[in-house]
Amino acid sequence: MFPAFLPSAVGQLTEATSLALAQIIQQQAIATPLQVNPILTTYACQGQAGVPLLLLPGFDSSLLEFRRLLPLLAEQTETWTVDLLGFGFTERPLVWPIARPRSKPISIVSGSK
Repeated sequence: MFPAFLPSAVGQLTEATSLALAQIIQQQAIATPLQVNPILTTYACQGQAGVPLLLLPGFDSSLLEFRRLLPLLAEQTETWTVDLLGFGFTERPLVWPIARPRSKPISIVSGSK
């Protein structure tokens, strides 16, 4: 009924729109420069017509936030939503790369030192 990669708690969903969305969630390994192995990323897509539309959930959220909106938009256009890195059902890397500051600041104003 649900994709195997979803946690068992998905079986506790009761709202029809949540159940319908959980059934179509897919997972894809996406290669990034953040780590050696691809990051397992979850997404959902509904609709087939019109200009594709991408819905991005807010901070500390999941694509399930669009459970009511996605089917409505899909009536008119191809609509995608994706869980961002570390949120929702997308993989959360155990180690995050840390950007190291440059030894000398770079000026963004032309001619400045």
